Amino acid sequence: MKEYKIKVLKFGGTSLGKIEFIKKVATKIKKIKEEGFFPVVIVSAMGDTTDKLIEMSKKISKEPDKRELDVLLSSGERISMALLAMALREKGIPSKSFTGSQAKILTDTRHGNARIIDIEPERIKEAIKKGEVPIIAGFQGVSFEKEITTLGRGGSDLTAVAIAKALNLNEVYIYTDVDGVYSCDPRFLKNSKRIERISYEEMIEFSRYGAKVMNHRAVLLASKENIKIKVLSSFNSKGGTIIEKINYLEKGEVKGIAIDEKNTLFLMKNIPLNPSFLSQILTFLTENGINVKLFLHGIPLKNKFDMSFVVDENDEEKTEKILKKYLRELKGKKLIKKQKLAILSLIGYGIGEEIDIIKKVVEIFDKEKIHIEAFFSSPLRISIIFSNKNLKNIVKKISKEFNLSK
Repeated sequence: MKEYKIKVLKFGGTSLGKIEFIKKVATKIKKIKEEGFFPVVIVSAMGDTTDKLIEMSKKISKEPDKRELDVLLSSGERISMALLAMALREKGIPSKSFTGSQAKILTDTRHGNARIIDIEPERIKEAIKKGEVPIIAGFQGVSFEKEITTLGRGGSDLTAVAIAKALNLNEVYIYTDVDGVYSCDPRFLKNSKRIERISYEEMIEFSRYGAKVMNHRAVLLASKENIKIKVLSSFNSKGGTIIEKINYLEKGEVKGIAIDEKNTLFLMKNIPLNPSFLSQILTFLTENGINVKLFLHGIPLKNKFDMSFVVDENDEEKTEKILKKYLRELKGKKLIKKQKLAILSLIGYGIGEEIDIIKKVVEIFDKEKIHIEAFFSSPLRISIIFSNKNLKNIVKKISKEFNLSK
């Protein structure tokens, strides 16, 4: 293949939300090409198309068949890729669109949350040879059983990083509606600071615990392959954030706050002591598509113990049904449910091992007389679960304490 300076560009749903936006993206791609780079483009579905498709499916069935749901949801990115390819051709740029299947993005068989196993980029390379800009549908692939699969929400980021890996590139450009990663979601903290550089490990924690600017699996793959990610705005040339390998000194520093505001906690009381029960329940919840964000194992007392699970409020009904079933089988005492809980996570290298930082966080909750439902930490994160009615107040106090706003 002729040597080109290839750039992998991913454009998010907001960037493609209207026809005029698609035309502007086409102009941006044309400019990048004129600067001497050959664009390989990954697209998300237009605006809130995916949400609308899910809403439509729920009007047909409370629990849509997972295979058919993947077929439905994959159509959103297909619309984007075709329209953008047309827009580029109108500007005199040869272009060719590819579905996940046509791009040979091979996945396992898990509908709704498939894992990429391999990419065979021959058709993409062939398009580049011919001078055609490839426009690839993000978020989707094809299983070895030749079924359409989707990669989970935010999966277009993962597609972009995986395509870069397949083309032996070391950079990916993620274009979105914000000009980088911020210390906190601007909905909760208006004057939050833009982070210029952040490590893969910190960004993975941000993404896993509420920051929606990047998909955590995409960052994980980038970290593994040492692929630098640049997060930029589709609408201006300001700022940006670089996600890359950073060798920090030992001193811990709070880089930002990730917020996950809608959760439910279930507490199973007095379960007979048996090490296999926890793995059984976790496996069954996972197999039913429920993401257990946190589980706590109580201290055994008289051959009984308690188990707590934190799940997204959208999974509340399904989780309660499953846990009630297990509670009856295990002859547990009762199931307690606590709704409308927030998970607030402070992110930063080494902060979970800094006693002074932990002490300051706990003191803020004490001073505000806010009850902490659960507290857990790792070297990169301190997470607190509490009632979400106190969320904005706590974000304001913590951001002031750790200088996270302008």
